[in-house]
Amino acid sequence: MKSLFSALIVGMLICLVTSVNAAVNSQSATDVVLGGVGAGSFVELGPDGQFSFVDAQKESLPGSFMAIRTEVEGRVETRVLQADPPMKAQAVSSLLYTREFPQAEFRVHDVRMGADISVLAFSPLIPHQLPDCALPGFDLIYRFSNPLSKPVTISAVLSWQAPPRLFASANTTVPAYEPGTFGISLQSRSSSHEVSIAVEPRHREAEVSSTTWQPNDQTPGWWNTLVQTGGVNNQKGPIHATAAVVCVKFTLQPGDQAVIPFGIAMYDTSPREASSHYYNVIAGTSAEAADRLVKNWLPLHILTRDWQYQILFSNLPQTVKSEVIQAAVPLVSRIKLYRDGTFHYTAQSGGTSSALCTRLLAWPMLLSFYPRHAAATLTRHHTSIAAIIEAYQYVLWTGDINWLRPLLPELERLLPSHHPGGALNRLAEQSLARLRAICAGEVPGKGGITLTQDEEAEPQVSTVSILAFLEGIPVKQSSAVGPVQPVEGSTPLAAPALCTILSGMPEVGLDALTRYQSTNGWLDAALWNTQYVVSGLQLDAIQGSITILPSIPGTWRTMRSAIFLPSLLLSAEYRPAVHGGRIDISVERQFAFTDLAGIFKSRGAAFSLTRITIPGQPQYPAGTSPPKPQIFMRVADAPVGFRLTSASNGRFTLTPQPKLPLQVGDILHITVR
Repeated sequence: MKSLFSALIVGMLICLVTSVNAAVNSQSATDVVLGGVGAGSFVELGPDGQFSFVDAQKESLPGSFMAIRTEVEGRVETRVLQADPPMKAQAVSSLLYTREFPQAEFRVHDVRMGADISVLAFSPLIPHQLPDCALPGFDLIYRFSNPLSKPVTISAVLSWQAPPRLFASANTTVPAYEPGTFGISLQSRSSSHEVSIAVEPRHREAEVSSTTWQPNDQTPGWWNTLVQTGGVNNQKGPIHATAAVVCVKFTLQPGDQAVIPFGIAMYDTSPREASSHYYNVIAGTSAEAADRLVKNWLPLHILTRDWQYQILFSNLPQTVKSEVIQAAVPLVSRIKLYRDGTFHYTAQSGGTSSALCTRLLAWPMLLSFYPRHAAATLTRHHTSIAAIIEAYQYVLWTGDINWLRPLLPELERLLPSHHPGGALNRLAEQSLARLRAICAGEVPGKGGITLTQDEEAEPQVSTVSILAFLEGIPVKQSSAVGPVQPVEGSTPLAAPALCTILSGMPEVGLDALTRYQSTNGWLDAALWNTQYVVSGLQLDAIQGSITILPSIPGTWRTMRSAIFLPSLLLSAEYRPAVHGGRIDISVERQFAFTDLAGIFKSRGAAFSLTRITIPGQPQYPAGTSPPKPQIFMRVADAPVGFRLTSASNGRFTLTPQPKLPLQVGDILHITVR
């Protein structure tokens, strides 16, 4: 636990930092996306504190804002945490904004307030824990400390406006929460939508008040009451109002701290059975969802940050690490999760081939986060050759042959009728041939594919090159993918940059990735594959084989990388040396999962390693015999016996004798001298 909180501090320090003031406007490139995985709608929060609601279209929410009132020895200050606040209210002097999807933090810099103030906004995103992450809402955590030698009376205020397009008018209810939790709900009178706010003060003698108001009211009565008394006094708001406000008032003694968590949830409660949302199964109402978010915010936040730390502690360039984390945005912004637990891809741009490319490059991310739902999606919705390629990677990474057997005949029928392009088609043919061999109990063949730039469109070339690498399918490139040239002012695409790394030019490819700019869309998902490309990771769970062949710039003295897989989270460290090097592979996490039909259960508590391939000795001049290598393999302090095979390309393949079971906490050390 101590190391986890230490990691939290370090992670905060290395986030992207942006200062904003009243003259700065929100930019989509720095907005953070907040919401549930596959919820179909989400909220964007900008560095200026402005909220927007996004589903079929985007609309601003001027009635949604955070406000703070403080009182010190009779001196009252009331401020809105926005650059351009509504109601002619005053803004804080400045906000320091940090963002790392799916969270953002605002730190208030205003000496007039008399207290240290910050607000953490985040939505849960945790691998293998979809029920905790699919709720369509987020948390706003107000944090206060009193550096003065006198008490400070504080009012933490949250106003939330229901989306105007869905809420022409609304009914108001007060949820029946357990003691200690308070809230308010708005139900649309013109649609099946509702929104709820929940708060758990967690401070002795806190006073909670709430009311409703109309967002177009520039002089709402509750604001004047707040300024004068520090509360909103539960006064009756306008009939059918479409915005709600909740206020928590308390006194902070010198040196004390306080945390006030708010939860916000937005629901579509329509009774459509087939296409209703997955979150309707998890929680029946928005009030219940907001209650769950606010009660469990701390463990949800720690677990969300945990997978991010694995990436942040790699030695990729800082901007690339941030973009790899940002690659998970489509899980919230571009996927709909139905009641049966299957994903539906939304808002893919481009033609058929382009859409398939973006979908395929997102597949490793889906497998890493939610493999059982990915498998269920493939089982129930397979209509293109993309399903063949996805099925092969799923089986290769999980060893799930039982899931494959009933699906194989349906995959066979996809290939003849879909021909979106030569490169994708040839990759699908190779994938299908290997799936047939796996079902027959045979070792898949070594056949590969050839790519030619003259025949293929660039999206297909780069997509097929990356996926073929992940699947261990040899690729011959004839005038295929050229290097990504770092053109001044350009915004490189992720997939061609990754192909440049694969082609032996990691410096050029990584330089291009440092200039990548997020789109909050499907193009970002390709960046998730950076960890596999740089570490050179290939996994064959059926054979129990791992390949680690890092592709790093010559100036790097070490490579540290997290490697996310459906049932494993590994960290790898590679230190090249003049005559070899050292590789450490640590098993950080193991995940047990089943598909939604209960057909397949992931293998037991240990991964059985039968073979590992690593970099060999550097090339020596012609006519010079390299020295006989000395190779040592151990787990902790226990030596591991193995059989060594040297390939013609200089790689070493080590076969443990007998198979080597690896469990959580094990670190495999391999040294080549």
